[in-house]
Amino acid sequence: MKVDWAVLRICLALIAIFAMGVLVGRLTDTPEAEAVTLDGGAKLDRVSRRVFRRYQELLEFTDEQRLTLQERFVAVSLRMRILPRRSRARLVVLEDFHQEIAPFLTEVQREKADAILEDARALDRVD
Repeated sequence: MKVDWAVLRICLALIAIFAMGVLVGRLTDTPEAEAVTLDGGAKLDRVSRRVFRRYQELLEFTDEQRLTLQERFVAVSLRMRILPRRSRARLVVLEDFHQEIAPFLTEVQREKADAILEDARALDRVD
C-alpha cells in the first residue's frame, strides 16, 4: 500500500510542476504577443520596436526614410532575437545594420546614429 501512495505523490508532483510551467509560460511575454504592425505591414518584435523607437526619436526620420528602413529593422530584429543580450555577436549585427542604413541618413542623422552605436559598444565593454 505504501508504494501506491508514493506513486500517487510522484504523479501529483509531476502534474503540479507541469501546471506551474504552463502558468509561467502564459504569464511571460512572447515576441508574437508583442509584435507590432507598421505602415507597410512589417512586424516588429519588442527588441526591434525599442531599437526603431530610439533611432526614430533621436534621428527624426522623415516618412520616406521610415518606410524605407522598416524592412531593415525587421530583418535585424530577426537576427538579434536569437542572440544573447549584450553579446559580441549582437553588437556585430548592430554594427552591420548601422553600415546598412548609413546611406539613407543625412550627415546630422549619421552623427546621432554613431552616438547610438557608441552607446551599444560601451555596454558591450561593461560585460
